[in-house]
Amino acid sequence: MSPDQYRQQSHELARDAVACLARAVNRFSTQEIPYRYTPEVHDKMLRLSVEIARLIEHGDIEPNPAHALYKRAVAARNDKGLQKMLLALTKGPTKRHRHG
Repeated sequence: MSPDQYRQQSHELARDAVACLARAVNRFSTQEIPYRYTPEVHDKMLRLSVEIARLIEHGDIEPNPAHALYKRAVAARNDKGLQKMLLALTKGPTKRHRHG
């Protein structure tokens, strides 16, 4: 995934999250809900939502250092030879019996 694809995915998730928050405070005064937050709370939420949107759209993106470790762990789990060797090591040394 490229940084642009990551930003697009983040944008889509944030859009859904902001919509959920608006519903949580009954921002659009849905008539079936008996209460809503005050206009002051709605205004502050709108300002914060704009700030969050700007961070998602224009915030710096950097490589995740844990991702390389994750990819190596996935590769190791899928390496049958390595898994067989690790299983043998966890069982400990095998004892050979001499018949004489």
